[in-house]
This record gives sequence, structure tokens and C-alpha cells, in this order.
Amino acid sequence: MAVARGVEVAVYARSEVQACFASVGARSRHEIAEAIVRNIEALRHKLPPKRKPWQSEDRRMALFAAAALVLTHYQLGASRLLKAYAPNFPNKQN
Repeated sequence: MAVARGVEVAVYARSEVQACFASVGARSRHEIAEAIVRNIEALRHKLPPKRKPWQSEDRRMALFAAAALVLTHYQLGASRLLKAYAPNFPNKQN
């Protein structure tokens, strides 16, 4: 639907998100959430406790999945997007 309306869409595989957070030692979803709150203090109060194997995932983890996608896009996609638009920006030296 977004493409039909002319909105640029970026799709990232789970492995790409995990690769972005591997550099800070975060491998699991909870470790990624912990890495996010280390840098975005405003989300700290939303971080659920680490779940036990018999528990369902806390619904608040969806917030951290979204944040992980945003940070992945910033790291992987935004730089490509900015390079694509660079020719359209006026040169500062002019």
C-alpha cells in the first residue's frame, strides 16, 4: 500500500537487525532491548524483566522491536538514502 502511494519502503531481515546489535554484544531480543535502553534512557521504564522459559513474551517488547528497526534503518538505510538524495541538494560552495 505504501509503495502504491509513492512512499519509500525499507525492509530489513531479522539477521540484519541482529548484525547491527552484535557489535555491542546484544544477541537475544532482551539483550537488544537492554542495549537500546542504555542509549535511550526514556525507554528504561518500559523494559520488562527477562522472561522465564515458560512465560510468554511481554507485550512491551514490541516497542523495543520497533526501536531496533529504527536504529537498524539509521545504521543501514539512512546513509544510503542520504547518498541517493545528495545530488538533489544544493552545493554549499555555490
